[in-house]
Amino acid sequence: MAYAGGSGGDQHLPSVASNDSFSRCMSATLADLVSRPSGDVGYLSNAINIAEEVLAEAPSDLCIPADVCKNLSVLFERRYQQTKDLDDLQAAITWAEQGVVAIPQNIDQVLCLGNLIVCLVSRYEQRGELEDLCEAVMRVNEIRALDTLPLPNNIFDIPIILNFEKTLARLKVLYVSVFSNFKTISDHAAQGTNDLNDLNNAILLAENFLITAPPDYTIQASEFSNLGTMLHTRYIRVGNLDDLQKAITFLELAISVPLPDDDDRAVTMSNLGALLVQRFEHTGDLDDLQRAILQTEEAVAASPLDHPNRLEAMENLSGMLRKRFNRTGDLDDLQRAILRAEELVTATSLDHPDRASYLNTLSTILNKRFKRTGDLDDLQQAILRAEEAVAKPPGTTSNDLSV
Repeated sequence: MAYAGGSGGDQHLPSVASNDSFSRCMSATLADLVSRPSGDVGYLSNAINIAEEVLAEAPSDLCIPADVCKNLSVLFERRYQQTKDLDDLQAAITWAEQGVVAIPQNIDQVLCLGNLIVCLVSRYEQRGELEDLCEAVMRVNEIRALDTLPLPNNIFDIPIILNFEKTLARLKVLYVSVFSNFKTISDHAAQGTNDLNDLNNAILLAENFLITAPPDYTIQASEFSNLGTMLHTRYIRVGNLDDLQKAITFLELAISVPLPDDDDRAVTMSNLGALLVQRFEHTGDLDDLQRAILQTEEAVAASPLDHPNRLEAMENLSGMLRKRFNRTGDLDDLQRAILRAEELVTATSLDHPDRASYLNTLSTILNKRFKRTGDLDDLQQAILRAEEAVAKPPGTTSNDLSV
């Protein structure tokens, strides 16, 4: 079979008598083709044709060695860089994947993984499908798991590894870019306006990248928080308690990281409190409710008086204190719930859209305390607050109140 690979003249693949000798000849041929760095599409196409002809002569029971898979992957990836033909990129991925599972493990598997990551990132940049970015991040885990293999001292001089190192930098940039869109993905999933698969992929990518983040990458509190939010959104959609557990863990991690803005920290603490209450309602573990109250009290204390989330945190806190009263019967919790409910009413203007709801809540708690203590003043205040809730705000007409 003629070999027309460049200035070295015609070469022929010698006849072979065994799979081992064929493998050695095939490996040598592919290594020679790849050793000639070239961005010339004609050369690369000729080299690929030669490689395919060699493979066509392989015995049917021959396991293709990892080094051959690696070199084929490299040739297709190089041609893709020149042509941007996705078929070449797919072929490069296929051969790299085949080299990864080759036995026994050796340096060529590491190199196949490196080239596979390069190709997956390229395909993500071409098609924008999160699955490719997810797999690229997971493959980084695999390449680290193979670091116990004996590697040559000059491994970082190998072109594949140099390309891989550059790709890791690209992967980091892509990750930051994609992560900035996770909040949008989560919001759309919460509203049911996109496929749940988008949310699943975003969660998978975020979880794996947080595990495999480069040593020089500082994970931000917002990244932990956004992942927690996405997991909570999926919990709401699917109902898997494991998602709620993990969402709580990531919000706890977010709080453990110094935040540049105390307001953001207060919002994260408030959200954590809300999730702990949901887990309490699911499991009945009073410790979750205790922690939820502590987190929310901190959130309220840390929030400026005019912060838009402060009212929500105060309302949540009042509700948590009522839940604990219902569970333990401690009247002090009911007293504190009333104080928080009164603060909510005081903090809202007469035309605030939630004022009537706050008044109704306060009336309900006052009535609950009346039933517990028999104090008529609580009953009178409960009636007044209920009447105020249904009264028309000043300056409105009956048409303003119609639904």
